[in-house]
This record gives sequence, structure tokens and C-alpha cells, in this order.
Amino acid sequence: MNMHPLHRIFLLCIAVILTGCSTLFWPKSQSVVGTWANPAGTLWTLSVDGTFAVRVRVKNQTIPTFGKYMVSGDTITIEDTDPKTPKVCRLPALYHFHRTGDRLDFTLVKDSCGLRAQQVPLGWRLQKKM
Repeated sequence: MNMHPLHRIFLLCIAVILTGCSTLFWPKSQSVVGTWANPAGTLWTLSVDGTFAVRVRVKNQTIPTFGKYMVSGDTITIEDTDPKTPKVCRLPALYHFHRTGDRLDFTLVKDSCGLRAQQVPLGWRLQKKM
């Protein structure tokens, strides 16, 4: 099939535009990656490998813990794997999330851990990109 040179240039431009636009948005799995802070002073680092470390601030005390997470669409599953964490807080938790710029917001779906269920929906600001 012989194509007019202008058609080739047009198709090439469309391909470049579509490829360029796709790089403007984070893949959902990477849109949560970074170090985040909430208004309570808790710091949460979500790594690209699906692990996290968190320093929860409660009544002028910092409680460190760690675990793993998985993203599927706009849903994140959080599972604390620190053996020092109460058993109820080691059960998987589900949240919907939405990122806008340097802000990350979560909506509770299911979480049996009271402290986490209080902290996660507070709204998070990006502190450090990874």
C-alpha cells in the first residue's frame, strides 16, 4: 500500500502526541510511591517494590512499623507485616485512593485496625519523590 508522505507525517505526529500525553499521567501503581505526610504528623514511605515504612504520630509519640501494599486500579491493599504490630492491624486493609499533584487522598473500604482507619483518610502531602 502506497501512502502519501503527508499521511505518514500525520500518522507519525498522532503517535508522538499520544505517546507524549501518556507520560503526563502516573501509572496507578506508581502514583502512590513517595514519602507522604498527613496532618497528624505521620510519615509514610511507599516504595516502588510494594513495601512501605510508616512512622505513626500519636500523642507526641512516634510508632514505627512496616509492611507491603498492592495497587489495583484505584484500590490499594495495605498489609502491616511487622510482628510487633497488634494482630488486628496485620490483617489486609482496603482503601480507594486518588492523587492530584502532590496530594494523595484515601477513602476507607475495609480496615479492622482502628488507628490506621483514623490515620489513612486524613489526606497526605508528598514530601519526597522516589
